[in-house]
Amino acid sequence: MSSVDNHFLHCRIASIIVLLFALSPTLAAEDRKPKKPAGPDLNRLITDNDRVLFIGDEITQQMFYTRAVATALMTIKPEARIQFFNGGKDGASATSTLTWVNDLVRVSRPTVVFVCLGLNDGLPPRKRATEKDEKTLKKKPLSVDEIATRFRADMGKLIDTIRAHVSVREVIVLSCPAVQSNPGDPPQGAGENNRLWRLSQVAHKVAIAKGVNYVDLFEHTHRLYMEAARLGGESLTIGMRFPNETAHVVIASNVLYGIGVSADHLQAAGWSPLTPRRMTRIRGALVLKLKASDVNTAARSREIYEGIRRCDELFFKAWRISGNRPSAPPRQVMMTK
Repeated sequence: MSSVDNHFLHCRIASIIVLLFALSPTLAAEDRKPKKPAGPDLNRLITDNDRVLFIGDEITQQMFYTRAVATALMTIKPEARIQFFNGGKDGASATSTLTWVNDLVRVSRPTVVFVCLGLNDGLPPRKRATEKDEKTLKKKPLSVDEIATRFRADMGKLIDTIRAHVSVREVIVLSCPAVQSNPGDPPQGAGENNRLWRLSQVAHKVAIAKGVNYVDLFEHTHRLYMEAARLGGESLTIGMRFPNETAHVVIASNVLYGIGVSADHLQAAGWSPLTPRRMTRIRGALVLKLKASDVNTAARSREIYEGIRRCDELFFKAWRISGNRPSAPPRQVMMTK
């Protein structure tokens, strides 16, 4: 290469370097201010006179995160006359829910439906009630890929089945929370958490494909349990598997954030489902960061939270007992209560 060519090449490189330095402030500014997609709109998702139904497994049937979400929405929208129904059922999976969801939706007539499943998907049935169950238990366990494929198909069918009811306006898919983690577990979890992480990814893809809203609960609860295990102290789970009431309030903050509730909303409402001491313990772990509420506001919030318990119990009897036991009052009588 001639000296002239070398000189020309060096000049070109120098020009490129100068150009990059000239552009770098602009690129950095763009990095500092990424284009953020529009978040969920609370006023579109939850409107006046809505009937909100939570469908799920044992975690929903615990009736904790659902009451905490209801408490928040009732205080944020006190004139909206929103009603809440807990449709959690022990042992529920996406597959089994298809067999009873129509009855649940008919009795509750919801306009907004939350679906939180995954805990039991891919696990063998625990009740050996029939010969078919016995044969299922003896089969080789499904791989995570097979579980994910079945979950994808059944979640899609479930969303379609729910939306086929004329009362339903919105469906919101929640991933299953994590189970108890150990310090050092990878972000996608280990053991059972790896299965739940995979199903959370599938649930997200199904929600996108069906054009419904999605809220991830796995990531935050996984980090919550790992940090709790690292720090020691009171456990946040029951039997290493189900979240306790304290953890449920953290989960509720995750759900609320996912539907467009802001920290300002909750601060103004004085959201405090737990006693002040227990709220103090988890305030830093909430997805929406809150300061302590004044005593009177916090007491009012907790009173609402506890008051919803009675409504949940009555709906449980209306849905799960009335019509199934001769001695139980008719469903309409229980629903009126």
